[in-house]
Amino acid sequence: MLLSEMNNTQLCKMKDELLQQVNAYGNMKLNLNMTRGKPCKKQLDLTTEVLKDVDIYTNSVDEYG
Repeated sequence: MLLSEMNNTQLCKMKDELLQQVNAYGNMKLNLNMTRGKPCKKQLDLTTEVLKDVDIYTNSVDEYG
């Protein structure tokens, strides 16, 4: 059933059910760490090789060209 077809009682019931689900997750006290972590030596070596010729002071272009 579409939300636009529900009456007020049905909408309130649905809201209460959804709040119960949200609260159930909140009560789990989950500690989710979404960080990527530290790169391994292999990854660092790849980027070091790519960036070794980059010189921000001599290869930069400023507003004067």
